[in-house]
Amino acid sequence: MNRRLLPAGVIAAAVLLIPTLASAPASALGTDTAPPQSGGAAVAEPAALQPLERCLVPTATADPPVQTPIDTGRFADGSISCIRPGKTATLHLGAAEDPASAGLALVRLSANIVLAVESRRSIGADADSTAAEGALVYRIDASVPQTRDADALAAAPLQPGDTYTDETGVTVTVAAADAAGDTISVDTSALVHTDTKRTIAYYQTSRVDNKITNPYISPLPLLTEGTGTDYVILGAIKLKEEGVILNDHTPDDPYYVPVWADLAAMQAQGVPVIGMVGGDQNPSWQTLSDDFDVQYPRLRDLIVKYHLDGIDLDVETPTDITVVEAVIDALRVDFGPTFLVTLSPVAAGMAGEIDRLSKLDYNRLYADRGDDIDWFNLQTYCGWASRRRSSSPR
Repeated sequence: MNRRLLPAGVIAAAVLLIPTLASAPASALGTDTAPPQSGGAAVAEPAALQPLERCLVPTATADPPVQTPIDTGRFADGSISCIRPGKTATLHLGAAEDPASAGLALVRLSANIVLAVESRRSIGADADSTAAEGALVYRIDASVPQTRDADALAAAPLQPGDTYTDETGVTVTVAAADAAGDTISVDTSALVHTDTKRTIAYYQTSRVDNKITNPYISPLPLLTEGTGTDYVILGAIKLKEEGVILNDHTPDDPYYVPVWADLAAMQAQGVPVIGMVGGDQNPSWQTLSDDFDVQYPRLRDLIVKYHLDGIDLDVETPTDITVVEAVIDALRVDFGPTFLVTLSPVAAGMAGEIDRLSKLDYNRLYADRGDDIDWFNLQTYCGWASRRRSSSPR
């Protein structure tokens, strides 16, 4: 008896988490989508999609490193849907064993984990299978290199009216089914940061006068003294020609041993730590402009090594918008939708003017990459709240 749910090698690095089913009426589907089309993974609302590369975990950023990447080669062009965070997509998935219509829906949940949905039918290579038909939902964990166990995948798939709710809050609901496949609705709203009030602390000076012989200034009181701090932004990362510097030392310098330990303790208590790239007289944006293929991987490796939860892009030197967008795109590809990406413009930049420090048009940047930016940290100190300020901050 053939119990293959997909041909071997479709997803070689995977762990199936058996879904908990909850009955939900079809009327619970999102209303922002038009009727689905048939065949493959046809999506009626293109705005709900993003490039496929954003749903494929890169080998360089998986922790531990991926040994076998996701193989999408058996699917026809356009038959795999990578669903954008904060959207609801209604689509029809053709049966996985039908070469003409096989479809796959993917949702990137984190740096290492992707949620996948496929339609299972007793046709083609599975014509003699006794496994239940329906929409199969499973997680692909790229940090666990193992081949899929067909017997483990013999979980009850979703039927019309069923909803799978992932621990991240992402939901998959089956609206309808026929002999050719399943019509599903995927809601990824839970992946978008919706908190509207945040207390953010910038942490940069860890020693009095920046001398290792002087007393250590821990960030922990931000957590233990009832300050209400929701996020910590660690400054300042400098991407220099010769390598990465955190303020005045390399990140792995003994100077920072207590800093990384205390920040990890804060993360364990639910306070995300965001690294700040750039700032006043910081070379990062120039080096990224000059040699992106060298400098960005250095930033990526720093994020992985020290488990940063996000990056704040503080652009205070003239920089082409394409460089900033390239960094945003690369961060999203490497770390997924829940990784925090923020920017720190001055008032003029947020008021529709060209930012005097970066020369960026933030209106254009937001139009181009707004879905990938979590929030803006507005600089209002030292006169930067004034739209007329034109000199450097002091």
